[in-house]
Amino acid sequence: MGKKSKIKALQKKIGGETAGDSSDEELDDVSVTHTTDERPTTPVRSKAPDSVSSVSELVEKLTDKRFTTREAGLDLLIKHFQSSRANSDDLSIEGYQDTILTHLQRIVRKPFSAKEGKLCAHLLSLIGLHLGPDEDEFFKNFEKPLRQLVDGTNPVLQDVRGPALSCLALLTYICGGVDAGYKIWSYCERILKEEALAVRESDSEHSGSEDDSDDDDQSQSTQSSTERPSSSVSLRSAAAEAWVLLATLRTPEEVLAHSQGEGDSILEPLLELLQFHDGTGNNIEVKVTAGKALAFLWEVASEAEGGAGASPTELGTSLCSDPNTVQQILETIKQISKDSSKRISKKDRKEQRAEFRVIEDFVLKGEPPEESLRMQGAVLELNSFKELHIVETLRTVLGTGFHSALRLYPVVKDVLGVEYLTDHMDGAGDDNKVNKGSSADKTRSNYRKQDRKYRQMNADTMYDAGDYED
Repeated sequence: MGKKSKIKALQKKIGGETAGDSSDEELDDVSVTHTTDERPTTPVRSKAPDSVSSVSELVEKLTDKRFTTREAGLDLLIKHFQSSRANSDDLSIEGYQDTILTHLQRIVRKPFSAKEGKLCAHLLSLIGLHLGPDEDEFFKNFEKPLRQLVDGTNPVLQDVRGPALSCLALLTYICGGVDAGYKIWSYCERILKEEALAVRESDSEHSGSEDDSDDDDQSQSTQSSTERPSSSVSLRSAAAEAWVLLATLRTPEEVLAHSQGEGDSILEPLLELLQFHDGTGNNIEVKVTAGKALAFLWEVASEAEGGAGASPTELGTSLCSDPNTVQQILETIKQISKDSSKRISKKDRKEQRAEFRVIEDFVLKGEPPEESLRMQGAVLELNSFKELHIVETLRTVLGTGFHSALRLYPVVKDVLGVEYLTDHMDGAGDDNKVNKGSSADKTRSNYRKQDRKYRQMNADTMYDAGDYED
């Protein structure tokens, strides 16, 4: 049969007609041709990275000489750990773990780009959660290279310093043990204080040089002074978050002693972050980080006092011996909670007010935060800044996989103090109304979207593998 005849017979068959001029054998040939070559195509989607073959493909990307390919491999492995799965076994990288960690060691020692360094730090955080506690060898293998990234001076990798410190703190929290916990806690405190001191000295030098220079030199000096704190603020903010995370492992007395410190109190660099302004309005996250860190410290001071009803100023002086610093903090928190500046967008201004009203209610009025968090298998009632900080740290690392983390990451279940899980996919299975646009509604929507995507990817994987029925 010629090509045109085959096509004509195929068209008739699809249309429900019988090709009268074709034999059964010829129709069989056409049917085979249709099945193998002429089948309508569907958009090609990437396979879900849950099979051994897929993980092996991702591992191959990590070994590629092109840094863009390595970045793609890191990103896909991050999505592998952030995906919603049926159980923790689906996250397994057994058979590839040593290979992956070997290549991550090479990358973290000398990342080619800032993006590669950030992705590597993020993936290491996820692997730390996957491996869980009592992984001393894993922690020791990455402690030194991560500290080298944090302490590095390579201008290309300056943006990696903050993520590397956040990763180091989380690995210490999960895998590091008691001794490492104290050591890295002090390390974060030193970074927070020394970076703040370096910025103050830089500002002092530039302000002094302006007196003896012409107008051009003055504008150049002012610009440099503005850029220096901006370049280090992400590291200082990361150091504050890391310090609070590790402080949640310590007793109130230990936290108070470190807060007062020798010489400068830790409240002073936190106050500088609270008052930080980069001229663009893009400083909300920095202020919120500092505000929550200060609220945590006031919470610790209140706990140390036994909840005896001490005033905000009295609690502050137990954290810092300088009453002026304490008063500035209280006034700044009050001011930011009512900030109506037009230098930031309406959306950001609304977010900033909402965050600082919660902070103000506790620090100035003694009203603890309250948040109900619905996850797969449990509903968490969060009533302290300590709990909120731990949850936010995990949420940042796990991304869209946070909602199902209690089932997939045993260490998350332990850290959040969940004793048992229900069979419900959305909390405890009750009929509590979730307000539209609320954080719970957004979390639930993100989970459902991720779940639909995961089911579709599984279906596509079966289709590509031929495990389907016509």
